[in-house]
Amino acid sequence: MVESWDQKELEKFKQIRYFFYPKSIAIIGAGKVNPFTVANIILSNMLAQKYTGSIYLVDIKPEKEIIKGLKVYHSIFDIKHEIDLVLVIVPASVVPEVIEQCIETNVKAIIIITAGFSESILYDQSGIKLQKKIQKLMKKSKTRLIGPNCNGVYSMDCSLNATLGPRVILPPGNLSMVTRGGTAGILLSVAAARKNIGVNKYIGIGDESDLTLQDFIHYFEYDQGTKIIGAYTEGIKDPKNFVEIIKNIQKPLVFYKSGKSRSGERAVISHIGAIAGEFTSKISEGLLKQLKVISADGIEDFMDFIDASSISPLPQGERAGIWTPGGSMGVMMSDCMEREGLIISKLYDDQIKKLNRILKVKYWSHSNPVDVTDSYNPQSIDKSAQVLLSGDNIDALIILFGFGITENADYIDFSFRKEFDDFINLYLKQQAKTFGKLIMKYQKPIFVLSEDRGEAAEIFKKEGIIVLPSFQRIARTFKMLYQRNKYLKLKNISPLDRDE
Repeated sequence: MVESWDQKELEKFKQIRYFFYPKSIAIIGAGKVNPFTVANIILSNMLAQKYTGSIYLVDIKPEKEIIKGLKVYHSIFDIKHEIDLVLVIVPASVVPEVIEQCIETNVKAIIIITAGFSESILYDQSGIKLQKKIQKLMKKSKTRLIGPNCNGVYSMDCSLNATLGPRVILPPGNLSMVTRGGTAGILLSVAAARKNIGVNKYIGIGDESDLTLQDFIHYFEYDQGTKIIGAYTEGIKDPKNFVEIIKNIQKPLVFYKSGKSRSGERAVISHIGAIAGEFTSKISEGLLKQLKVISADGIEDFMDFIDASSISPLPQGERAGIWTPGGSMGVMMSDCMEREGLIISKLYDDQIKKLNRILKVKYWSHSNPVDVTDSYNPQSIDKSAQVLLSGDNIDALIILFGFGITENADYIDFSFRKEFDDFINLYLKQQAKTFGKLIMKYQKPIFVLSEDRGEAAEIFKKEGIIVLPSFQRIARTFKMLYQRNKYLKLKNISPLDRDE
């Protein structure tokens, strides 16, 4: 497919690479000593991450000539080396002048961190004029730009964390994210770190004076380090171009569009300058559905889908089997499933006969959910799971093991566990391996109700088991995975090839 692109598109891809693989970075506006300035927060993150390239600091009137061991240049013209990427952190009024200097020195890519442009539409028209001036400059240049009003870039491959925000410790992985809204990127990064989801790349694009959200989604589609794409936005620039790009995306793509409420729409205008009518919620929801894109309702939704789709096969249909040691949990799970339009399968007579032999009591539910009450034992759950997963009436299995309790919850007395810790850990590992073999054999997902953080969760997730702490989140994730499989079929893409 790459061979069919025109020269302009290929050139854009080469230019976008400089945001994620810069060999040199200049920070303009980095002459203050105060560690809490925007420039110093970003610089500290870069140094802590051990960025592999060269760093140059620039400030017209620096407070010191050396900051954090780095020389401060008075002008970008004083740097006698090629610069791939520039971070602009100067007052909005002088940003256009700085952009001109970057273009003149053949800088490849620019990130404008500075705010005070089109997002100030409600109270200051001068910001819009400044942004138009920047856009005019960019049209005459080969340099590419993101921003203004964004929070930087993260790239695992060159140990780059040039973001404005807390230093989130992200494990290596294959998720790449683009956000139109900087703090959203930080929130998503924190959520990824909490769930131990590996991040490959992240970029916050701000007001989209040049490159757009869809440009980066398009780039991630062909990026070898990216297997799953996440996108957050509060508005879409150039919907026609958005449709042309998104309809051809084959990698898993989850989209979180906020600003759905009236209050949210008003906040969008003052945040990124996007007009609410530009891409309204009902239009966006319908369009994403037509484009076969998974739409998340919030950060939990977003990360649950990413986590699940990275470890589990996709359900072929919307029918679930539920195994539970308590009837109430089965009822609650069923309610959540049906609210999402999913189906609790009716058991075949043959399945009931097999379960009778396995459970060996008369008082189990004899229906789905399979409520085993006090007849639960490790052997019975393994055999019951096999009976359910082997049926062509069930597309996924939900095991209601626990109550969503954290391992170290201070509201539960865990003292009884101390003498059994070794046994419990051994049991969990054996149970996880058994479930993992069933997943591989039947190519159907298994969901477990339990806290999704901690040692137990990691044991299960390592075997491809989806671990979530609430009925609602299990149901929502099941639905999104089923939608993903349905969309793949409509696009004529094999689920086995979905990450190629």
